[in-house]
Amino acid sequence: MTCEPAFIGKFVNVYLTDRAFGGPEEGGWWYDTGEAIQSTQFATAEEAERALNTLRAWCEGENKERRSDTSSVLSEGRYAARIEEGPAADYPATRPHYE
Repeated sequence: MTCEPAFIGKFVNVYLTDRAFGGPEEGGWWYDTGEAIQSTQFATAEEAERALNTLRAWCEGENKERRSDTSSVLSEGRYAARIEEGPAADYPATRPHYE
C-alpha cells in the first residue's frame, strides 16, 4: 500500500521552459521541457492568484531582457509561472520517443 501526500491548497510553480531535439525522424522533431525553479503552496486561491501575478511580472521581465523565443536556436529557455494542484516537477518525466 502506498500513501500519496495530500496537498491542501494550490501551488504557484515557476518553470524554465524550452524545447529539446527529439530525433531526426520525419525531418526532425522537438518536444517541450520544463525545469522546476520554484514551488510555493498557498492556503487560499486568492493568495495564489496574487503570487501568480507577481511571478508572471517577474517572468515577463526576465524573458524580455535575456530570453529569446523557444523556437529560436539561440533560446536559453523562458520562465513561466502557473497555478497547479501539486508541487513543481521537471517535465517530461521520461524522454519521449518517436512513434
